[in-house]
Amino acid sequence: MRTHRIACALGIAGIFCGCGVAAFQHQDLPVTHNIFAATFFTFAMLHVLLETVIDYKHRLSSRFLRKIRAATALLVTLCVILFITPMAYLIGVCGGHKCPQREEIRFFAAIFEIAAFILLIIWFATYYPLFRTLQFQLHVHRKVTLDEEALVAKLNDKMPPTWVGYTNKKLN
Repeated sequence: MRTHRIACALGIAGIFCGCGVAAFQHQDLPVTHNIFAATFFTFAMLHVLLETVIDYKHRLSSRFLRKIRAATALLVTLCVILFITPMAYLIGVCGGHKCPQREEIRFFAAIFEIAAFILLIIWFATYYPLFRTLQFQLHVHRKVTLDEEALVAKLNDKMPPTWVGYTNKKLN
């Protein structure tokens, strides 16, 4: 249960980092964009790995899906490492600015960034059979407090004349 909470926290942190990737365009702020991208993929990778470990440990799905998820999680890990390593090198060498002589390194990193994203989509798509049969129920409970005096007064106004003067006290 604790591992799942950690995985969920990493997933939520990854979502916020993904918003940072979208908010800071690469051509305007490349260092900020790359930092958000690296943290997004790192958090997503850790989330996928932890959830895959949980799935294996508790056998929450079929053997086939567990193997697909494990293979996908390992490929995501490889792609994230092959994406972050060259980007960290470029940030260190060029200070985050475009290095014309290093375009092939940026291209190499971009290929693995895209591959990691596609693999994340595939990993999440393996949960489709589970979500297809899932049903949600929403129960709403509302606590109502009544003012008895006001309620009795309204009832007296709406009741026929024979009932006027009714109170909630016991009659002897």
